[in-house]
Formats: sequence, structure tokens, C-alpha cells
Amino acid sequence: MLGAWKAGRPNWGSGVPGRKAVGALAALVGLLLVASIVHRLLALPVTYHSAPGDSLRVLSFNVYQGYNRAGGNNFRAIQNVIRDQKPHFVMLQETDTMRIIQGNRDMVDYLSLGLRMYALATPPTRKNTWGCAMLSRFPFKSATWEVLPSENGEAACFQHATVQVGTQTLHLMNTHFGEDDRDRTAQARAVAEHIREALQTGGKADERLSGQEQPVTNVSDTSSSARVSIVLAGDFNSAPLSPQYMEIVSAGISDARVELYGQWKNPAERDRGAGLVFVSRALNCTKWVEPTYDQQKTADGNPVVVTFTRLLEQSSNFVKDKMTASNGDANGSAEVKTTSSGAAANQQKMGSDGKTPLYTSGGGHPIQDDNNSFTVGDGGLILMEDFTLIEKLAHFNRERIPERVVHASGQGGHGYFEVTKDVTHLCKANFLSEVGKRTPILARFSTVGFESGGADTVRDPRGFSVKFYTEEGNWDMVGNNTPVFFIRDPSKFPDLIHTQKRHPAKHTKDPDMFWDFLSLVPESFHQVLILFSPRGVPVSPRYMNGYGSHTFKWVNKEGQFNWVKFHFKTNQGIKNWTHQEAVKVAGESPDSAKEDLYEAIARGEHPSWTFYVQVMSPEQAETFKWDPFDLTKTWPHKEYPLQEVGRLVLDRNVTNYFNEVEQAAFSPSHMPPGIQASPDRVLQARLFSYDDAARYRLGSNFLLIPVNKPRHKAQNYHVDGLMQCGDNGGSGPNYYPNSRELYPNAPRPDPAVKYPEPFQVPAGLAGRYINKKWADQDDWDQPRALWEKFSDEDKEQTLSNIVGMLAPCQQFLQDRVVGLFGKIHEDMAAGLTKRLNAAKEGKAKTSQTA
Repeated sequence: MLGAWKAGRPNWGSGVPGRKAVGALAALVGLLLVASIVHRLLALPVTYHSAPGDSLRVLSFNVYQGYNRAGGNNFRAIQNVIRDQKPHFVMLQETDTMRIIQGNRDMVDYLSLGLRMYALATPPTRKNTWGCAMLSRFPFKSATWEVLPSENGEAACFQHATVQVGTQTLHLMNTHFGEDDRDRTAQARAVAEHIREALQTGGKADERLSGQEQPVTNVSDTSSSARVSIVLAGDFNSAPLSPQYMEIVSAGISDARVELYGQWKNPAERDRGAGLVFVSRALNCTKWVEPTYDQQKTADGNPVVVTFTRLLEQSSNFVKDKMTASNGDANGSAEVKTTSSGAAANQQKMGSDGKTPLYTSGGGHPIQDDNNSFTVGDGGLILMEDFTLIEKLAHFNRERIPERVVHASGQGGHGYFEVTKDVTHLCKANFLSEVGKRTPILARFSTVGFESGGADTVRDPRGFSVKFYTEEGNWDMVGNNTPVFFIRDPSKFPDLIHTQKRHPAKHTKDPDMFWDFLSLVPESFHQVLILFSPRGVPVSPRYMNGYGSHTFKWVNKEGQFNWVKFHFKTNQGIKNWTHQEAVKVAGESPDSAKEDLYEAIARGEHPSWTFYVQVMSPEQAETFKWDPFDLTKTWPHKEYPLQEVGRLVLDRNVTNYFNEVEQAAFSPSHMPPGIQASPDRVLQARLFSYDDAARYRLGSNFLLIPVNKPRHKAQNYHVDGLMQCGDNGGSGPNYYPNSRELYPNAPRPDPAVKYPEPFQVPAGLAGRYINKKWADQDDWDQPRALWEKFSDEDKEQTLSNIVGMLAPCQQFLQDRVVGLFGKIHEDMAAGLTKRLNAAKEGKAKTSQTA
């Protein structure tokens, strides 16, 4: 704690943060805009589930004059098709992407479609090669682009991206040729060379490509024996070139199947045409779908501007429970329901004009009018058969779910965690297995004791929780913005929270309750000192640290373990409100922290934290001065220095707060192999209580809610219950053990998995004990050392903050609290006494706002 305090000292206690000034150089505006949009579109992935019979949908568009005045209409036309078809991949040809983004704000609307852009491709030196772009719901292992010049200087634009699908690697290659027909053959040869090189890599990304790598998650390991799938969407304007192009591409690929799709000529523009070639190798495909063409027109009547081609459909096994996505649902997860025929049941319905989405009831029935109830005549009674009205009111009455008892008011965002240092000697968790590996995450920040809707500037600890969607199950790091807490035995937790909330008779915050409890739990004063220090009211989650607070156990592959503490250090610097600033902001903008986080992510200013651990060996724990599992104590950084692990980044706002934040459930019991609990008593109780709170608040099937789903399908014998919306085990058994002869595909435990790792416990009689080390250790030396680190200004603010909350209390409570602070340092007792005497004449009122 002391090291963390000192490290953050230069920025703490700062006032209202100002907006960053807009860059003065006009030449940078376009680049900044592009960077912002790209960052917003590159949202981190989470699990995508597809039902049996679903298909892989690839759309390809040829956009004519995408950058001119008709460009906005062109992209609106594309959006209509995308919303209707719900593709997994979208490829755009003949788009001068840089100019579109700079001059056409409609491109930003792709955010609402749940797609993100990869590999912006506009050759920098050839204005006549208009470029191409690739959009996807899935994360690519790599996404690159480069320009392929030919003999006469004309160039082809080439993109390449890969995504792992089970044992297959799907390659997407997007091309756009230059304007000179004479040189198309040379351009085709260059593209064919790249295709052959990609095939020869055995399914891995083509490392030779020198374009701009985009940071994405490696969803699963790619072995050299992986079967390879190739999709190539090519734009070529000359019909005579098509057969020759096919010959060039297929040359040297002995087992390739090359098919030509979509050779199209715009009758109104003789020199404009677009064709698509599909190349496949060892693709587990059930059928090819004949492409269709949608000759869209713009609102001002321009000729055909968009060529739409639906390339293929795939077998159900291709995407089922294999892919990752971010399509706008909670945590990006989308359960695609199907009818008995295999068609998607969530296909969007359109109105009679064929263009406007149809307003329906919950059961999918069309609604004609939602402004007027169904009555007998224009002035008569409403009929019971107006089910539209009844359904709407009944649903409205049930919109609120039980509020969290603690941490009710919060906000969140999506992002990723990236490993930056090798820690495999400490932990065997797979998401930490290699430097550079990324894991999608959801983070939630909150105040602890206040209700939903409470001001963001209250003096209260802040929750700091992160859900890591790892391939071995979710890891919920459920912590706070302080490294310690008020209590070290869980039996006190309900009482602590009662005193932080409202008086049972007055239903107001009550300083007597607050100080009465804390003064009878003296180990709480380490946390109390931090709470009333200048760090008690963070400006925004961006400007605060996060801590696991508890001690945890990390186990490596050899079964060796160490005790660890988690630290997430903000890379934005520490910023806090003073008491006066917090009171002012609470009245003017009570949601200031929520607004700050959301708007920063939207601007592309993605907040990040560096993840560190402190490590203590079992032998060191035996001789540690304090109980290493005491939640009210820290480990000195000089003895147990911070060791870097990785970086946490939030780069995507939630699409729907209720789905992705309110329904998110965090529990410290969710730990992948390699991370285990310690004997910390409060942690042991939280292992039960947090999941149990979610069962009460969200129902017994809360882990089926998309935002809470693990990355891979949970396989167990938990069945039925309220809101069972999974497959409920299908026709398989609902009991274990069961016989392989009856159920060969039923899930079974794996004896080879050591989870959790066995560990020794000291023998003894069961009973209610105070921890011997708690009785022997000094509870005042850590807060005393912290007080002595404060500057004179920090001490003045801390004393003033305490008096603001203590002055309204009864005299015996004031005397008890001052006496306890005196155990930290005699200067605290003297300073509080002086200020309390001065406050008595003014009849000071409590203020937990700051």
C-alpha cells in the first residue's frame, strides 16, 4: 500500500479535470478521426454461439462512387442489407476507405451493427486504386494489407485475415485491382502468389505480409496440421479476364476448387463491373449458394451503386460453439435460434413496404397502432382483448429486477487483457501462457454502499471488478479501489453494510450508526483512514487503481504455489475530488463518473491499467509480521515488490446497460485452474455469498445470461429452474454417474485435471476462534505509517473530511473515535479535537457526498 501511495502521489487530490485541447494542426484531423473510429470498431471478442443448422454468411459489396456525394446513400443501402442478412463477414471493394471515413459519417453507423473494421486498405500512392475494407463480427488472428505494384505502376490492394474455427483456419482475402486492364494479369499473379504462400503456412497467418497488424485475440491454438479453408473475394472489372484470373489463382494449388461467382456488368456504366471468385481447399462445406444481386439506388436517383453477393452457407458444425463475436448483445454473445427447418428464427421482420422493421408483440405478432388503445368506439371502454396494451403494461411492471444489496450504482465497459510479462513460472492459467496473448474482458466499477442512482461523488469505496473470458472458464477478479477493507471476519459484513446504508426509522444516512460500528471494530481504521484521505472520492474509474484486496494462491504447472495479491495501476494517473469539488459536482452532474468513462471510450481514449502481482512464498508467509490473509493489512512493497503481468484495456462501450452491466454477475469463486482461494476468512465467505446473491437477483440460471456465459459451453447436469434458456441438457442424462453404454457423449470428470490443487491444512479442533496472529499483531502500525506518508495538505484534508462526518455524532462516539485515531498518531487526536470544538458552534451537518 505504501509503495502504491507514494507512486501515485504526484497526481492525487487534483481538482476538476479539464478537456484535452483540440490539436492545432489541421493536417492531423483526418488521421485522428480514422484512428478514433478504428479503435471503436476493434472491440474485443467474446463467445458467439450458433444453433444447429446455422450457416456461415459472407457478404461482398462493390460500392460505386463510395466517396462522393452519393456515398452516404451507398452506405445506408449497405446497412439495410447487413441488417437483413446478419452476416458474419462483410467485404467491401472499390471504396476509397480513407476518404469515406473522413467525409462520410455514415461509416460510424457500423458500430450499431456490431461489426468492426480490420485492415483499412487504401494504397497511399495510387489514387486510382480505390481500396477495400473488411468488417466482421469475429476476431481475426491477423489482419494485414499491402499494395501489390505491377510492371506499369498500377497496383492491386490485397487484404488477408485469419480466424480459427475449431481445427480449421478460415482465411479471408480481399482484393481490389488497379484501373489499367492491360496489367490485370500481372496483378492477378501477385494475388495468386500470396494465396499460395498462405496455403503453405499450414493454416497460420502469412507472416510475410508487411501491412498494419491489428490487435486481436488468438482464440485457439493453430497447429501445423490444421485443415485450411480459404475465401477469396476479388473485384475485377473486365469480363474477359475472369477465366484467366481463375487459371492464375488455381495454378499450383493441386487440390483447390475454384468457382466463379457474380460476374456482373452495370448496364448503365459499361466500364464498371465487379466479379467475385471463391476459392476453397479442404473446406467442410455442405452447399454453395448462388449469389444474388441487389441493385440499390440512392435517394437522389443515381444509378446502381451497390452490388450485393451472398457467397456461401456452411455446415452447422462449422460455427457451433467455436467462434467469438461482438454483435451488440450482452458481452457480445448471441444465441441464434432456429426453426425446425434450420432457418434463423431471429430473422428481422419487415413491414409491408419491405424496408421498415416491423413493430411486433413479444410473441412476434404485427402491431398496427401503438398510440391508441382498442376501445368500443372513440370514447368507449378499453376491451380486455387489447393484448398489446396488457402485455406492454404487464412487462413495464416487471422491468426492475432486485437491486444489488451492495455495489448497486455502477458502470462498465468491454475490452481485453494482454499478457506483457512471462509469469508461467508462477501460474499455469492458460490465459497467462504466453506474452502477447489476449483475453476478452468486461469491467464494472461501482460505489459500495449507495443505491442505484446515487451520486458518483460520494465518499465511499469503489468496486473494481473484471470478468476475464478465458478458455478455461471465466475468472472474476472482484475487488475494490483500495488494497484493504473494513473487516477481516465475514460475520461482520451484514452489520457493516447496514451501518453504511439508512437508519431503520429515519431512512436517512446516520453518522451515529456509521461511527458506532467502526469504532467498535478497530481493525477497520486502516480502511477508514484511506476513505477520508484525499483519495476518498475518485474523479472517475479511469483515474483510480484496482486491487484484489484478498490474498490468493497461484499454482504453476509443477504444482508449486505462492501467495499473491493483485494490483491494477491506472495508466491515466490518479485524480480525486476535494470535498468542496465533490459536493458541487454532485449537484451539477451526479453521474459525472459514468459520463466520463463512457465518453472517453467513445472518443477513442481507451483507459488502461497495468496488472501487477505481489508474490509471497509459503515459507515467507510463516514468518510474516502480520497475518498474510488479513484483509485489513497490506504487504510492504519493499519486501514484496510489484511484478508486472499484463495490461487491461477498455476499448468498447456497452450497447445495452441492462443486458451487459446490470445483469452481469461477478463472483470470486469463478477461478480457472492455476488461481485458487487463500484462507482469508472474508474471501472464503464471498466464495458462497456472491453466487448466491446472483441466484436471488437474476435466478438460478444466471450463468446462462449471455454476459455471464463462459467462453466455451458449460457442460454439467444442472437442469430446469426459472428462465432455463439453454438446451437444458437436451435428451442426455440429468444425473451423474451414468453409464457410457447408455450415454457415450455425456460429460465426465477428468481425473488428470488437478483443480483445485490439493493443499495441507493445520490440524485442530473445530470451533469459533480469533486468529492467534490477529491477537498478537499491531493493528495501528500500518495506518500510522500511511499517515506519516501524507503531506501537510493531505493531513489537513483528511482531518477536515473526518470532522465533516463525525461532528454530528453524539459526544461519547466522538470521544471514542478520536481516541482510536489517537492510536494511529497523537497528532490526529489533537487535530480532530481542535476541529470538533470549532465545529460545535456551527452545528455541522454530516456529508457523505464527500
